[in-house]
Amino acid sequence: MVPYLVLYFSLLRLVDQKHYADAVALLASHQIDLAGFERGISQLPMTTRTEFNLLLVRLGIGWGQLSAPLVRLNRVLALPVRSLPGTLSTQSRLLNLLLYARLGNADYLTHALRSVERKRKKSSQTLTGEQLVIDLLRQWLGGRLTKASLAQTDAFSGSPADRQLLQNLDLRCWIQSVLGMYS
Repeated sequence: MVPYLVLYFSLLRLVDQKHYADAVALLASHQIDLAGFERGISQLPMTTRTEFNLLLVRLGIGWGQLSAPLVRLNRVLALPVRSLPGTLSTQSRLLNLLLYARLGNADYLTHALRSVERKRKKSSQTLTGEQLVIDLLRQWLGGRLTKASLAQTDAFSGSPADRQLLQNLDLRCWIQSVLGMYS
C-alpha cells in the first residue's frame, strides 16, 4: 500500500504543476504489469482509491486522452454515492460533466446538468465552486463562453475547498482549450 501512496503523491505534485509528460513517465515506470497495478489500486481504502482514480483521470485529460479517463471515471461514478465523502462525489460528477464537454457531447451535458440541478435543489449543501462550474458549462452550451469567463474563474473567491475543487477540475485549462477552438 505504501508504494501506491508514494506514487499517488508524486503524481499529484506533477499533475498539479501540469508536468503531464513527467507524470506519464513516472506512471509508466510503475505500470509494468497493468493487471497487478490495477489490483494494487483496488486494495487501497475506498476514499484513497477514488482519489487515485480521479488523479489518473486528471492525468489522462491533461495528457490529451479522453477515452481511457472516461472509462476510469465511469468506474468511480458507479460507486455508491454514500460511500464517498461529499467533496469526492462532487468532484467526480463535475469532472464527468467537463469530460463530456471536452468530448463535445452537448446532448448528454444538457440532460446531465438538469439532473445535477435537481440533486442540488434537494441538497442543503451548496458549493459556490460547483455553481461556478455549472454556470460555465451552461455558457459553453449556449455558445457564450468568452475570455470574461476566464476572468470570472480567476476572480473566484470561494472557500479554500472550492478553490481546490476548481484546481482539481483544471477548469482554467478547459476554458482556454474551448476558447482556443473558437479562435
